[in-house]
Amino acid sequence: MLSLLGACAAVGPDYQAPTADVAATALPSASGVALRADATAQFWWREVKDTRLTQLVESALAANYDIAIAAANLEAARAQLRETSLNRLPDITGSASTERSREARVPGVPRETQSPSTVSANLSWELDLFGRLRRQTEARRANADAAAALLADAQRLIAADVALAYADLREAQVRRAVAQRNRQNQRRTVEITQTQFDAGSTDRLNLLRAQSQLQTTEASLPTYAASERGALNRLTTLTARAPGALDATLKSGTGFPSLPGVITAGNVPALLRARPDIRAAERDLARATAEIGVSTADLFPTLSVTGRLGRSGADPAGLGRSGSSFFGVGPSVTVALFDRNEIHARIAQSRAAADGALATYQSRVVEALSEADTALSDYAQQGRRTVLLGRAVASAREASALARVQFEVGTEPLQTLLDTENTQLVAEDAQAAAQAERLRALIRVYRAFAIGPVATAPAG
Repeated sequence: MLSLLGACAAVGPDYQAPTADVAATALPSASGVALRADATAQFWWREVKDTRLTQLVESALAANYDIAIAAANLEAARAQLRETSLNRLPDITGSASTERSREARVPGVPRETQSPSTVSANLSWELDLFGRLRRQTEARRANADAAAALLADAQRLIAADVALAYADLREAQVRRAVAQRNRQNQRRTVEITQTQFDAGSTDRLNLLRAQSQLQTTEASLPTYAASERGALNRLTTLTARAPGALDATLKSGTGFPSLPGVITAGNVPALLRARPDIRAAERDLARATAEIGVSTADLFPTLSVTGRLGRSGADPAGLGRSGSSFFGVGPSVTVALFDRNEIHARIAQSRAAADGALATYQSRVVEALSEADTALSDYAQQGRRTVLLGRAVASAREASALARVQFEVGTEPLQTLLDTENTQLVAEDAQAAAQAERLRALIRVYRAFAIGPVATAPAG
C-alpha cells in the first residue's frame, strides 16, 4: 500500500534547481592574480603561514556565539524535518478510562456502585494521496539544507572577520613602530638643533620647526594605540573571550605575515558551487517551491484511516474476565467547502514567496561574482602599490640619511633634513598601510571564494 500511495502524484510544481546565466562568465580581474583550485581552500587561513592567525581563526570557529546560534538553528531545522517525516507514518495512541458512579438513594432499594472502565488503542493514518505530507517533508528538508548552508556561511564570515581584525591589529602595531623609529631620528634632530641654538649658530624658528615635527609624530602614537586596542577587542569578541584575554600573546607585534605567491581559490563555476550563501538561497527557493504544493493540497480531500481496538467492562477488574471487546475501522474524509477562496489566496502567497526566493538567489549569484572580482582587483592593485611604495621607502631612507650627514657637517640647511625625514615617515607609513590593505584584500579574496567548514547534510 505504501508503494501505491507513493506512486500518487504530489500536487504543486516539482522543483528544478535554477541555472545561473553567468556561470560561464570569466572574472575580468582573475587574469591579474595567480589562482589555483584546491579542495583545501576551506582552510585558507593556514596558507598565510601565521601560527597566531591560525589559532585565532580556529578558536573562533569553535567558540564564536554567532556560529553557535547558526548551529542551534540547524539542529532545530533537523528536528522539524524529523517531526514532519514521522507525520507520514500511522499515529497510534493508547487510552484508558474509568469512572465511579452511584445510584440515587431510593427508600427500600439498595444503592449500587458502578465503575465502568475502558482501555483501547487508537489508530489515525493520513493517506497522502495528493502529496501534502510529501511536500511538507520536501520543504522541511530544504529548510534544513539551508540552515546547514547558513552555518557554513557563518563560519566563512567569522573566519574572515577574525583575519581582518588581525590585519588591523598588525597594521596599528607596524605603523606605531614606524612612528617610533622616526621619532628617534627626529629627537636627534631636535637635540642637534637645540645645541646649535644654544651656541647661537641657528635661530629659534629652526628649533621650533624641529620640535613641531617631533611633536606631530608623537601625537600619532595614541591613535595607533587606540586602533590596537579596538582590534584586540574585536578579536576577543569573535573568539568569545573577555577584553584583555589576548593581550599577552598579541601585543608584541610580529609584523605582517608573508602572503602566498599563488592564491587557492577557483573559477566561477567553483565559486557558485562553493559559496554557502548561494547554497542557502537555492535551498530556500526549493523550500518555497515545496510550500506551493502544501498550499495547493488543501484544495483536495484529505483521506485518513481511523480505527479503535479495546475492551470495556463494568469495573477495572472485569476487563479481563467479563469485559467485552470492541473493534472499529473506517475512512475519514475532510474536504474544504466554504474556504476555498482563502486556500487560493494562500497558494498565491506561496507562489509570490517562491518568486521572491528566486530573485534572492539570482541576486546572491551576481553579488558573489561582483565581490570576487572586486577582491581580485583590489589584491592585484595593492600588490602593485606595495612594490612602488617599497621603492619610495628605499629612496626616502637614503635621502634622509644623506641629508642628516650633510646637515651635521653644515652643507645642508635644517629644512632639507626636516623635509627628508618627513618624506621618510610618510613613505614608511604609507607602505605599512598598503601592506595591511593588501593583506585585507587577500582575506576578501578568500572570503569571496572559500567555503566554511562543511556542515553535515541533514538526515531524515
